[in-house]
Amino acid sequence: VRTLEKTRLLFCLGSLAGELWGMCPNPAGNEVATAGEDGYLRIWLIDINLLAVLMQYTQDNAHDRISLKQSFNLHKQARCCEYSNCGTLLAVGFKDGSAHVYSLNKTLELKNEFHHRQEQISDIKFSAGKCLHLRLNLYKLLANSRRQQATVSLVLAIGSHDNFVDIY
Repeated sequence: VRTLEKTRLLFCLGSLAGELWGMCPNPAGNEVATAGEDGYLRIWLIDINLLAVLMQYTQDNAHDRISLKQSFNLHKQARCCEYSNCGTLLAVGFKDGSAHVYSLNKTLELKNEFHHRQEQISDIKFSAGKCLHLRLNLYKLLANSRRQQATVSLVLAIGSHDNFVDIY
């Protein structure tokens, strides 16, 4: 992360081995997720109040405010990651063309997995809708005028090097 006014490095997050491919901030908190070739998903805890203070200190002091919150072995190389809008779900795209959606509590719980592509997943995005199921009242013009309800879930878009965008 760099300041807008200055070009000096404030702090650096990365993987322990191999290239870092995915990084995304949690919109619901002070976390940043990283994923890469080493097969690990890491959740970093960052003090948001730190940004103004960091401009007064060196890079070494900045590391005191950043800590590794959680680290999960995904057992395969990751290429991208994305939090849902409320920060409770995390989607990860992999080099083998698969994608997983995890629930983040104290552990990483696999909620869904997709493997419809042969090439690596290059981008993954959640829709801008609400995180919990959005209930819509749909009125149908039926003879008995009954109200019917439908549930619309989050949409997940997954882009691959196969030149496809899959919508789930």
